[in-house]
Amino acid sequence: MLSLGVKILFCITGIMFVTLLSLRIVFDEKFKTDNKLSPIVAVIGGLLLLYVLCALIIALFYEVYLYKFIMLIFAISPFIIGKLVTYKRLRFFSIFQIICVILSLVFVILV
Repeated sequence: MLSLGVKILFCITGIMFVTLLSLRIVFDEKFKTDNKLSPIVAVIGGLLLLYVLCALIIALFYEVYLYKFIMLIFAISPFIIGKLVTYKRLRFFSIFQIICVILSLVFVILV
């Protein structure tokens, strides 16, 4: 039962994370010039942390080792992408991160 609760929390967190990160990409200039939006960036960071923790917990619940491995990859993907990103390629890697989160949501829903 705890697994279902964590999956629901993971999906809600993932959807909110994708939404806010998409807004961050679309309104890039607004985020660069308006310091009042820094709480939104802090929320994005908090959602990222919650996303990673939920993914790790979900990985513990899966019995199939392949599923565990896939969820661990999804859990550490933000850190891998963070090591690769440069300021010039920020938009590309942000879109890549959004795709990874969407794929993880689909994986959790289907499995």
